[in-house]
Amino acid sequence: MGKINVVKTCALPKLIYPFSTPNNPPQTVLNKVTKMIFNLIWDGKPDKIERSQLVQSYEDGGLKLTDVNYFLNALNVSWVNRYLDPENKGKWKLFFNETLNKPGNEFVFKGKLYIKDIDAWVPRCSFLYELLKAWCVINKNFHPKKCKIGKTTFWNYTEVKINNKVILYKDWLEK
Repeated sequence: MGKINVVKTCALPKLIYPFSTPNNPPQTVLNKVTKMIFNLIWDGKPDKIERSQLVQSYEDGGLKLTDVNYFLNALNVSWVNRYLDPENKGKWKLFFNETLNKPGNEFVFKGKLYIKDIDAWVPRCSFLYELLKAWCVINKNFHPKKCKIGKTTFWNYTEVKINNKVILYKDWLEK
């Protein structure tokens, strides 16, 4: 399907810069972009195949069309690599460190949190909140049997709580 290749090679790369800034576009913009993509694919006619099916892999009967919401999440999560890179001395990291100035700082990225548990870490209206939310979505959809990224710890793990709070003891972590 040639139009899907046009979307992948021409349209989505144009979204990389505006989507990788600290201000995420609102969901209404993402919905509009998605609508425009499917209008292009189907020539403005109703969808012939479910959208959720088109984004599936070839093995699962899909056409590997990029989901705009996952695309934005992937761009947000790319900031995690920059944050965790000890060679990166960007001053923006000071903001992240100050905001994550709770026990563990970058350790928040090593656990497996759900979106409902990140409110304790950062204010809802910040870029870091959006980044952590994207991190949670990607971690939630991560299947260890399909790829090897590392092991999950019980620190910052949503399924392990004491008094309804995700656990992370700073003194234990430091040791």
